Amino acid sequence: MKKGQCFGLLGVLATMCMASAQAQEVGTGTNVPDGQTTSPVQSTRLSTESASPESEALKVVPDAKLTQIFYNVSKCALERDRLAVERLFAQAVISEAKSGAAFQRARSALGRCLSKHGGGEMRSNIGLFMGAWAQELYLRNYAELPAIYQEPFEFAEEGQRSLEDLVIRKFAHCLVQKASSNVDNLVRTSVGSSHEAKSFSALSPYYSGCLSTEHRVATNRFTLRLMLADVLYRRAKIATQMNEASR
Repeated sequence: MKKGQCFGLLGVLATMCMASAQAQEVGTGTNVPDGQTTSPVQSTRLSTESASPESEALKVVPDAKLTQIFYNVSKCALERDRLAVERLFAQAVISEAKSGAAFQRARSALGRCLSKHGGGEMRSNIGLFMGAWAQELYLRNYAELPAIYQEPFEFAEEGQRSLEDLVIRKFAHCLVQKASSNVDNLVRTSVGSSHEAKSFSALSPYYSGCLSTEHRVATNRFTLRLMLADVLYRRAKIATQMNEASR
């Protein structure tokens, strides 16, 4: 394959999941989950009419081998340059222009770890890995559910985000605000396990209250978990910093 393309198993996973995570389908009106396969994960559309119970497509478990490679690469990069990764979470918008050296360092760490774990060159940006890093940092820093920042987020620089990205991010923020204990339980489960499935089922009743009546969201269990982990860690971190500052 030519330079710039994704190689190996991880390339397949990253490409498919990034397409789902960053190009969520948004529409209007009633929609029934279609279960259309986007290997190795399956996507679905969530709407206020189909949010609960959990759709069949959200129950699909990504290929275990691909998932393990993805998380191995994520942890490897975090160990290589944790400082750079943590600096990225201080940015509202993750981009090379906004994050500068931290972005380049994190991307470099990912590149080395992709090669080490059988991935290859990464064509997509690092957005997908932010959720995995957030989950790992959250679990390292919080042995149990901490205080969670509950105020609405000001979605800065909305003009730089797609409508699809804003819809799924607002959906994730709403779920964390309304059901932080459920999300906390979810990120503590093993990916693809029966415990994870039960955690998603416990979270699904909150979907309808967090979905816009004007939009529908295409996502899957793999990417939704990563987005929720990202939001949970950010809100926990803000609450922790506020508590420390008030002492």
